[in-house]
Amino acid sequence: MRTQTNFIAYWIGRCPAKGCRSILHLDIPMIRETWTETHHNHAIGQSREVTKRCEYAVRRGFFPYQLGLACAAHRKELRFTPVNGRYVEGHVCDGRCMNAIGPNCECSCGGANHGRGHHTELVFDR
Repeated sequence: MRTQTNFIAYWIGRCPAKGCRSILHLDIPMIRETWTETHHNHAIGQSREVTKRCEYAVRRGFFPYQLGLACAAHRKELRFTPVNGRYVEGHVCDGRCMNAIGPNCECSCGGANHGRGHHTELVFDR
């Protein structure tokens, strides 16, 4: 049986030009599909269950690197990295988290507010 879960993935994009501080934070609506498969090893007569997972954007072609977003100053395509958030109890978000430019976050938001100071809402026609 397959189960689907909706979630938001957070991404940070940076201009590849040396010294450029152009940064963009995006929220991407995603779906995580999970299922279990049974693998048989006929040589030893054993079976084991393996959980598999697939994640994809709710809207097709909506991953940041498929959008072709570029730095206005250098006209170079932004390089996006998913935010790697880790929940740390008692470590409250502050300016360092909200205005972060790298992908790693260790605080009480678990990555939800990481780089949000650079957030941009993208609106597309239906």
